[in-house]
Amino acid sequence: MDSLSRGPGLIHVRCVGESIKEEEFNNIAGNDMIKYLISFLLVLMIIGCEISEQAKVDRLFENYTGDVPGAAVMIIKDGKAIFSKTYGLANLEKKTEVQTRTNFRLASVTKQFTAMCIMKLVENGKLNYSSSLTDLIPGFPSFAV
Repeated sequence: MDSLSRGPGLIHVRCVGESIKEEEFNNIAGNDMIKYLISFLLVLMIIGCEISEQAKVDRLFENYTGDVPGAAVMIIKDGKAIFSKTYGLANLEKKTEVQTRTNFRLASVTKQFTAMCIMKLVENGKLNYSSSLTDLIPGFPSFAV
């Protein structure tokens, strides 16, 4: 609809080019209008929630936008990717943007984090140092240990 205008006892629907009496409109629109309004509001709420969650992630990674070393983010819930976005550059000299499949070469930096995570799991009783991968991951090939 382009616009509605009201006159005494009439509602003019300009995009359609016809007029109906206000009481006819109220009878037709009463229940249906409420259903459509509620549906519309629910859709807006859902969209609003998604936007606000995305905005939260964007705020967390705002320092990685522009011509700076970047990051790739993926949020997985119940085994499905519900959010995936990239920020910044993968190569500053060539101005290559980060892609979802960018391989971040972290060298040996991750070893310290992995060791600390293992130590925390042992400390919390969820792992012990003598556990093997075949004990922890069902189906893990024993030849790889």
